[in-house]
Amino acid sequence: MIDIPQILKTKTLDQILEISKSIQDRDTRYLLLGSAFLKYKKYNYAYDFLKHIRHKYPRLFSYSAFYLNRYDEVVENLKSFDDVFDLIVLTISYLNLNRIDDARQTLNRAMKIDRKRTLELLKQYVMNSPQTPYTRALLTYIDQLMNKKL
Repeated sequence: MIDIPQILKTKTLDQILEISKSIQDRDTRYLLLGSAFLKYKKYNYAYDFLKHIRHKYPRLFSYSAFYLNRYDEVVENLKSFDDVFDLIVLTISYLNLNRIDDARQTLNRAMKIDRKRTLELLKQYVMNSPQTPYTRALLTYIDQLMNKKL
């Protein structure tokens, strides 16, 4: 069995591609390659590998779909998870699909699980978005929520 996290941490993409040639098990090879392409922000390639193993790794597949704006696939694969990070990705996907009520409900689920982490992840996402008057206002609002003790 190969140690995928260790390989991803210590090897370059070219080295990972070479290692993958020796992996006999298709799912393990696709997991390694999909994870490597995600790490190196080659989302089309990640998606192409991870779609074949999405039944085993729906979260990982959903992240590649998210970066390609395939929000319907994100929703389909993440809606049953309760990790705060997954719920933020799901919330943003719902927003992009104009499913505002679903986005609100999902964000509320995340806030109930871990309010501080939810706000931190949301702030990080907004900070990495194109800066507009709207995103700057949203950052101010998130900061106010973070400082509020509820």
